[in-house]
Amino acid sequence: MESIEDLLTEFGDIVSDIDVDSISTDKDDYRHIKVILRFIDGSSLRISEFATPGKNPIRYSYYWLDSCSNLIIGWDNAPHHRSISTFPHHQHVRH
Repeated sequence: MESIEDLLTEFGDIVSDIDVDSISTDKDDYRHIKVILRFIDGSSLRISEFATPGKNPIRYSYYWLDSCSNLIIGWDNAPHHRSISTFPHHQHVRH
């Protein structure tokens, strides 16, 4: 896994800051990670994953917000929108 400093070095032309809000692990190696990537245009990508290391996330949400915290686009697998073919995976878009 790359360090935050490595990511800022590699993507510093578009990423201004990275905040790791939380990383938690319990005895079963189940983890929750929350990260905010801030871009130079003022927008941000909010990442939240519940996962077991080495496997796909059990639950996730990725939301890209503009500089006023309005949704640009987001993806998650919250168990709603049962009628869509990709259930539970779906996206939210700004209207």
